[in-house]
Amino acid sequence: MPKKRSGNNGHNHTSLKNTKERIMSQSVLERTAEQVTDSARQASRATNAIADAIEDGVGVVRRAARQSGDAAEELLNDTAQRIQRHPALTVATTFAVGLAAGTAIGWMMRRR
Repeated sequence: MPKKRSGNNGHNHTSLKNTKERIMSQSVLERTAEQVTDSARQASRATNAIADAIEDGVGVVRRAARQSGDAAEELLNDTAQRIQRHPALTVATTFAVGLAAGTAIGWMMRRR
């Protein structure tokens, strides 16, 4: 007797196709999740590197500001001592610098 064909042939094919699609979808989702995870790790590393660089920069700026403040204070102290030791020379030098600056400004105003 001939074997009766089952009417489920098309259904089995569809079921197999759906299973393959689900497996492929899971595979794509897994790869996407891995890529997102890797991107997050890289972003985290980049953020940490930037934070470290900023922290180092702030430290350098603070040290430079402290050193500049110390240098300015030292300059003011030295200047005050020189003025006290040589008051006449200080007045004469200040007058000469003022006269030269005034002459230069006047000359530049006339040129225009």
